Amino acid sequence: EADRLRLQLQRLWMERKAQTQKLERSDSALSDSRLLERTAQRSAARQQRLMDGHQRRAIEVEQKIALVRRELSACEGATSVAGEADSAPPMWSIASSSSSRAGTVAARSSAERVSPTVPEHSQPRAEEGRTAWSSPKTGLEVALSWDAHRSRGQIADRPVTPAGSSH
Repeated sequence: EADRLRLQLQRLWMERKAQTQKLERSDSALSDSRLLERTAQRSAARQQRLMDGHQRRAIEVEQKIALVRRELSACEGATSVAGEADSAPPMWSIASSSSSRAGTVAARSSAERVSPTVPEHSQPRAEEGRTAWSSPKTGLEVALSWDAHRSRGQIADRPVTPAGSSH
């Protein structure tokens, strides 16, 4: 009778051990599953933050482009510098490039006309053979240079250094 009880106790102990191992594996799998789920959620949240940042920078660049276009169109053509400039419309080209850290906006002009009106927030400067308006708002300088002998003028713009002098 004692041997039978010992065998029964041993069998029950083996079943309990197997059941415990099964539960541990199940718990481990569940834990791994939860860990993977949390990792996936964190990764998705990180990806969303990156996308939001890229979209925010893209919007900022687009707004800067729109501001530069408004300022450039305020400086373009009511008064022509040369007679032939009336036939050729000004050509503003605006290029933007956005890296993962920052967006940059650059503007160039091949126009030969200029408006006598200057944006309110610009400071006019005169130098030899040229007049320039620098805009602290956009960080650009729009310059009108002229050649009295050829009766031609040209508009050029470039970034302004923080001190206000051009590069």
